[in-house]
Amino acid sequence: MRIKSLRAALLLAGTVLIAGCGSDSVINRIRVLVAVGFDREGEMCTGVVAYPNYIHRKGSLAIMKGSGREPKLIMEQFQRQSPRKIRYNKVDSIILSRQIASEGVTVAVNSIERDPALGSNVLLAVSSCSAESIIRSLDRQELENTPFNLVRQNVSDGAVPLSNLYFFLHDFYSEGKDPSMPSLALDKQNQIFIDGYALFKKDRLKLVLNLEEMALFKMLQGKPKIEQLFTYKGEHYVLTVRHGRTRSVPHPGTSPKSMRYDVRLTGSIRNYKGNLLARLPDESRAFAEAIESQIKNKLLALLKKMQAGKLDSLGVGERFRSVERDWQAAAFYREDYPTMDFQVNVVVNITNSGAGE
Repeated sequence: MRIKSLRAALLLAGTVLIAGCGSDSVINRIRVLVAVGFDREGEMCTGVVAYPNYIHRKGSLAIMKGSGREPKLIMEQFQRQSPRKIRYNKVDSIILSRQIASEGVTVAVNSIERDPALGSNVLLAVSSCSAESIIRSLDRQELENTPFNLVRQNVSDGAVPLSNLYFFLHDFYSEGKDPSMPSLALDKQNQIFIDGYALFKKDRLKLVLNLEEMALFKMLQGKPKIEQLFTYKGEHYVLTVRHGRTRSVPHPGTSPKSMRYDVRLTGSIRNYKGNLLARLPDESRAFAEAIESQIKNKLLALLKKMQAGKLDSLGVGERFRSVERDWQAAAFYREDYPTMDFQVNVVVNITNSGAGE
C-alpha cells in the first residue's frame, strides 16, 4: 500500500505540473495559461483554461475549452487549436468539479509532466458548480481575480485553512493525515466565492464542510481569527475572535485512546445592546460560559462527523505517531481512530462589547 500511495502521490504531482517553460518566447506570440478547470460529461472529460490575451484585450483574461476522454488529449487539443504556443508554467489555479474529485484527483490530470518552473503553491480547489463556470467567470477579468488570489487573501485573513499543492501532496502521502482543499462556487453576480472546505480520503473527495464547519476546522488547527454565532437568553450574538490558540494533546495510554483539544479564544461581542457587559461583570461571565458551551458542542460534533466518515483531516494520526514508538497506520485507523474519545476544553475571554447595530 505504501508503494501504491507513493506512486499515486508522484502521479498527482506530475499531473498538475505542466511541461514547457520557454522563457525566450515573445509574450504576444504565446498563450500563458493561469487557471485550469476539469469537468466530467458522461465518458468525456472537459477542460477549460483562462489565459491573458495581450493582443486583443490588453492582458485581460480569455477562455479556451477542449474535451477528450482524458486530460492529456485535452491538452493536446489546446495545442492544435491555438495559433500560438501554449505555456503552462504560470498556472496558479486548478479547479476540479465535485464529480471529478469524487472519482479521484489523479483521474483528472494524469498526463501532465512535472515542470520545475511551476511552484508548489498552486491552488487546488473543488467547485460545487461546474469547474467550467468557475473558469468562464474569469472571462475579461484581470489577472488579480483568479481563484488563487481569492483563496490566498482569505488564508491571510485567517478565514480559510492553508492549502495548496504542497500541503495536499504532503497530506496525501502522509500515513497520519488526510488531504483537503477549499470549495468554490459562484454567486448571483457570477463572482467566485469560497463556500466550504473539501475533505479527501487519499485522492477522492468524501465530504465538504460548510462555512461554519470550516471555521470550526480552522479553530481546531490553531490560531483562529474567525467569527462565531451564538445565542444567549434567546438572542443572537457574534463573537469576533481577535486572538486564539488551540493545543492538541494525545493520550495513548487511555482505553479507548483519547485526544484533547484545549481552545483559548479572546474576542469581542457584536450586536450586544448598550454597554451592559461593562456595568455587569457577572453578565460577562455568563456570556463567556454560553459561548464556551456552544463552541465546545460544535467542535465535538465536527470531530465525530469526521470520525464517522473515517476522515483524519486534522492529522490525529500524526499526533499519536509523535508520541508512540510502535505506531502503525493500519492498526491505528482500524482499531483506535474509530473508537477515539475526543475531548474539548474551551476558554473564552471577552475583552469588550460593541454597541448594538
